[in-house]
Amino acid sequence: SEFQLGPLEDRLSVTFNKTLLANDRQFVRRRGNISDRQYIVTDGFSAHEAVTTLSRIRVGSGIILAGAGYLEVPEDAPSDGSVRRNFVVRSLSSTFADLNGNFEFDAESEQRRQYNLVAAIESEVSAVTPGPDETPPITANLTTAGSDDDTDQDDTDQDDANTRTMRALVYADAHIFSDGVLTSIQLNAVLVADGIRWLGGEE
Repeated sequence: SEFQLGPLEDRLSVTFNKTLLANDRQFVRRRGNISDRQYIVTDGFSAHEAVTTLSRIRVGSGIILAGAGYLEVPEDAPSDGSVRRNFVVRSLSSTFADLNGNFEFDAESEQRRQYNLVAAIESEVSAVTPGPDETPPITANLTTAGSDDDTDQDDTDQDDANTRTMRALVYADAHIFSDGVLTSIQLNAVLVADGIRWLGGEE
């Protein structure tokens, strides 16, 4: 597709490459022709909380992606640890980026390797200041009455109250969210369900 991350690329410190991934060795047969090679399968799951269930499945079971691109780390990505990025789903190593769209592996220009399909991202962000008609957020003050360090503790608590942990999941394929996929392929539904739990801090 022509999808672009736009300003989210800098915010999430990840880029989307729209080159179609294909696999001529392990794929799902659907139409009975060479274009079926875009229906790739993978069991390349990390131990991250966003894919907890999938990381425990038996070898040989996996999810299906249809027409996926892949994710990369931008060259100017921050290296100070402000953004924590984990690629939690990767393609099989026999997968290739089909540069010319012929669904054939061209050894001269294309490469078989694991491509990043899903990224779990966390970073610290400043809390939004409420407007005049909005209710301010409730914060807890954990200082001890009579302590000589009350002032310093107040400052620390205020700093903590002004920051929040942002979580995001970036997927290189939108088809996995379609009704047909989620109702017929159980492990794809598990991928989405675990992701929602992680985003809500309920992993």
